Amino acid sequence: MCLLVLLLLPPCWGSLGQYVWQRDSGQKCLGGFSLVGWLIFLAGFEFLAVFAAFRGWGLHRLVILTGLFVCVLLSVTLAAGLFVRSYRDFVKENLAQIITSEGLRVASVFVISFVCIAAIYALQGFRLENYRSVPEEVTAILADGALYRTNPLTGLANVSVTISDRLYHLPTLYAVIASAFGLRCEVLLFRIFPGVWLSVFLLAVLYTASVFFEKTSLRRIMLIAFVPVILCGSGAYMNVPYDILCAPYEATAVMGAYLLPFLFALLMQCRQAICERARRGMIGKGIMAVMFFFLASMMSAGVARGLLPVCMQVVLFLIAAGIVHVGQHFGADRMDRI
Repeated sequence: MCLLVLLLLPPCWGSLGQYVWQRDSGQKCLGGFSLVGWLIFLAGFEFLAVFAAFRGWGLHRLVILTGLFVCVLLSVTLAAGLFVRSYRDFVKENLAQIITSEGLRVASVFVISFVCIAAIYALQGFRLENYRSVPEEVTAILADGALYRTNPLTGLANVSVTISDRLYHLPTLYAVIASAFGLRCEVLLFRIFPGVWLSVFLLAVLYTASVFFEKTSLRRIMLIAFVPVILCGSGAYMNVPYDILCAPYEATAVMGAYLLPFLFALLMQCRQAICERARRGMIGKGIMAVMFFFLASMMSAGVARGLLPVCMQVVLFLIAAGIVHVGQHFGADRMDRI
C-alpha cells in the first residue's frame, strides 16, 4: 500500500504542475509528471516541517499536516480535471504516448535499466555502507515522537540545534511516512524507498535526455549509457553512483541524481523558451521552479550542503548560457560580414 501511494500519488498533482509549466510547449516527456510531483511534495513538506520544528510540534501533528497537504493537492488536481478541459487534453495526449511503439520501446528500456540497477542493489545484500546517518535519525524521531530532541549518534538530548539542522528534514519525511503506514524504519529505507528513488533517478535522466534529443532512440541510448556508469560506481566512494548503489535514500543521492539533473533540464527549457520567445511568463515560471528547488534542496541536505550545490548549478548554468549566447552572437555577426 505504501509503495503504491508513493508511486501513484505524486504523478497526479505533478501532471497539473507540468501542465502549468509547459502546456504551450510541443516537447513532452512521460517522466515529467512524477518529477514535478515529487518536487512539489518535497517543497511543500519542507515548509510544513520547518513550521512544525520552530513551533515545537511533535511527529503526530506533522503527520496530520502532511496528510492534509496531500489531500489539498489531490483536491486541486481533481478540480482541475473536472473543470479545465485543456488540462484533461494535456494529460490524455501525454498518456497516449505510452501505447505508441516509441513509447513502449522507451518503457522497455526503462524497465531493463531499473532491473539491472535494482538487481545489483538487492544481490549485494546489506553492508555497513548501507547504514549511514539517515536510518539512525529516522529511528530517533520515531522512538522519541519529536523533532531534534534526541541526538541519534549519542542517544542524549540535543543541547543546541543549528539552523542547518532545522532545515534538514529528509529523515523527518521518512519518519512521517513510516508513522503514517505503521512501517519499521528498516523496511521503509532498505526495501521500499530504494525502488522509489531509483525510478525517480532514471526518470530524471530520461527527462534530461528529452531536452537535448528530439529522437527517442537517442534518449534510449542515454538511458542505457547511464546504467554502466552506475554499476561501475561501487568503487567510487561518496560519489553519486556509489550512493545510488549503496544508499539511494541518502541526501547525497537525492541531490545528485534527481534534483540537480532535473534543475538543469528545467533551466535549459527555460532558456530555450526565452530565446525562442515561445511562451510568455517563462521568467516567472523559471523563478518559481528555482524557488521550489531551493526548498527541496534544504530538505534533502540542509543549508550548507543543499543550497550550495543548487546555487553552484544555477551559476554554472548562467555562465554556460552566457558563453553560448556570446558565441552565437559572434558567429552570426561573422556570417553577416561574409
